[in-house]
Amino acid sequence: MSLHIKQNTPGRLISFFLFQVASVLQENAAMRPLIVCTICNTRDRRVVFLPCGHLLTCEVCGQETDTCPACILDVSSRVVVNQ
Repeated sequence: MSLHIKQNTPGRLISFFLFQVASVLQENAAMRPLIVCTICNTRDRRVVFLPCGHLLTCEVCGQETDTCPACILDVSSRVVVNQ
């Protein structure tokens, strides 16, 4: 048992936690394009276009487009999704 304790030195624990933090940051970077507005690429997606149902834009960009960026259908109405 003392061997196991010696292997978990503070340096190893710090390295482990830094690796975990790096993994989370990498995963966040990979997921970010899935939630960011497809037009401005800065704000989160919050507008569902009807009738198609695509969720692609933030409120600002969603109000400025008359067609869905994904399927080019005319937008008859919009629903703002609160997070």
